[in-house]
Amino acid sequence: MTTRWVALLRGIAPMHENQKSADLRGACEAAGFTRVASIQSSGNLVFDADTDDRDEVTRRLDRTWTDRLGFTSRTIVRTPEELQALVDLQPYAGQEHGPAAYQLVTFFDRPITLDFAVPHEVESLGLRVVHATATELFTVNDTSVGKGTPSAMGWLQKTFGKDLTSRTFPTLSRILKKC
Repeated sequence: MTTRWVALLRGIAPMHENQKSADLRGACEAAGFTRVASIQSSGNLVFDADTDDRDEVTRRLDRTWTDRLGFTSRTIVRTPEELQALVDLQPYAGQEHGPAAYQLVTFFDRPITLDFAVPHEVESLGLRVVHATATELFTVNDTSVGKGTPSAMGWLQKTFGKDLTSRTFPTLSRILKKC
């Protein structure tokens, strides 16, 4: 059985050694995955695996980043169908993505517990949580307020810890086109 997966790596910077898309693809292939493709240069990969076990795929990827490329990264995996279901939610209700409405989807590898109701405003940061699933949080950030996206990421990490990674909502469609 072959399963198509999407890997979302946290903290990838292509200017760092061993974090270029070609390096990530090569390591992914060395870990036994096939039909590997990268999207943008910020740690988005799609590939086929011989298993549908999410935890096994994550372990193999995390091990290959350390063993082959010499870095650690939180890797969160989803199937294309799971990403499509997130897009289909239309959590931003047709709002245009841009500096005044920076749409960010934050992914967690385990279910999260919210201690607030959604929608939720973090006014001092220009941040609004507009929707949540068990393992994703959808936010809109006015990047002209506070320190923009870094402030939003700081709030997310302070609130939920560092076992997360975020992508813009338009990036999800770019990833799905490669699947």
